[in-house]
Amino acid sequence: MAFGVRSPTCDNRYCTLAAHEGSLPSRFFSWSNIVVNPGGIGYNGPMKIYIAAYIVLALVLVGEILGIKAGYFVVYPFYDMPMHILGGLGIGLFVGAFVAVRSAGFKSPVKVVLVGVLVAGLLWELFEIYYNIAGYPLWTKAYYLDTAKDLIDDMIGGSVAALILKAFKHF
Repeated sequence: MAFGVRSPTCDNRYCTLAAHEGSLPSRFFSWSNIVVNPGGIGYNGPMKIYIAAYIVLALVLVGEILGIKAGYFVVYPFYDMPMHILGGLGIGLFVGAFVAVRSAGFKSPVKVVLVGVLVAGLLWELFEIYYNIAGYPLWTKAYYLDTAKDLIDDMIGGSVAALILKAFKHF
């Protein structure tokens, strides 16, 4: 078959576009997530999770921009809490979608989601250190407490993502 050619696989009611084994698109994107039904094209499975993750992360981006431009991080001391919780939720959904697509390789998908959120949170804290935007003087007790609170908030969001993914039986 030609590179990247898709063929429909059908049952009685729905046809699913599937990439041929070994083609480049099948390695990076699962065509089986796009469902062709009599009413048109829709999304199922991990594709919905990716869309939800991008929406949540777009809200975080808007919140971060507002927090910086309007000074919400200074005016409202706990403004960063919803940002970290939503960020953990968005990253958790994104990692969960990846796990749902590649579910055969992961024995404990919830742990993978939580570790992914923790790694993203740690990278964010390194970003705050590098640009000195932690909110407190670096290496002080207040800084350590803020970092711990931020990581806990990230993990709360990641836990909510894992609960959502388990509730909707994505893994």
